[in-house]
Amino acid sequence: YINEAVAITPSDANIYVRRASVKMMMNNANGAVDDLILAISTDNSCTKALHELVKLGNSNYSAVMTGLSNAIRQAPKVGMFYYIRAVIAEYHFNYLAAISDYQKILKDNLYNYYGIYASLADCYYALGKYDEALDNINFAITGSSKVKSYYVTKAKILRAMNNGDEAIINADEALVLDMNYNEALRVKALALSDNNKYDESTALLGEIFLNDSKDNFS
Repeated sequence: YINEAVAITPSDANIYVRRASVKMMMNNANGAVDDLILAISTDNSCTKALHELVKLGNSNYSAVMTGLSNAIRQAPKVGMFYYIRAVIAEYHFNYLAAISDYQKILKDNLYNYYGIYASLADCYYALGKYDEALDNINFAITGSSKVKSYYVTKAKILRAMNNGDEAIINADEALVLDMNYNEALRVKALALSDNNKYDESTALLGEIFLNDSKDNFS
């Protein structure tokens, strides 16, 4: 029945997502990955397909990466495939693989998105390559100065470089955009603690708890 539905409406990305769910029930992970990639190829704004692909990567990483690699071989100029593969690799701590795909996108101008530089910064930060991380997050902020998470990333990098004062400044930049942003409150609290300002740090941790009592960090 689902194959008939695909035949009737082959331009509907959601129908491939539905068929992927049927294939997952049949324990056909490879087939499900292929359908989710088809959905994205049909409509790259299909967030449901992207969400399901990332979710499937958690349970069957090899099938997802194999499927994406096959798609890239068939369509080597589609930046979205590299981006999805990089995001999933990064999520699974395969930072070098993620960096390779992010850099491929930028080098070949496959996808225009400043968030790629922020993602590169996250990867380099995770690898302890703070200079490269700082260069990339600065470029991301230059291109898109209203993204609060970019300032938090920069604050984390600066704190790792033992520049607590600048880390606090950047955490404050994020808090200007969202005064209740727990990630910014958290990194600012840590930077204050590094500077032996424990009362101020504790007060911020209290704010995190007030914003979200289930926040495990606070």
